[in-house]
Amino acid sequence: MTAKFKSAMSLIKKGDFKGALPILRGLSEQNPSDADLLYNLGMCYSELKDYENAIACLEKCIKLK
Repeated sequence: MTAKFKSAMSLIKKGDFKGALPILRGLSEQNPSDADLLYNLGMCYSELKDYENAIACLEKCIKLK
């Protein structure tokens, strides 16, 4: 687990989904096949009511698993 991912997870635990989102997006561009990363990114989108992006991320996550 990278320091950036840990930072994003810390923000998520605090309920700061907007803060975690750009970190997770950047990490997902570097690691597009990381299912855990895609799951957390999808859940951030969901919490921010961006359901289209949430579904896209979670579908990718399911395909990888």
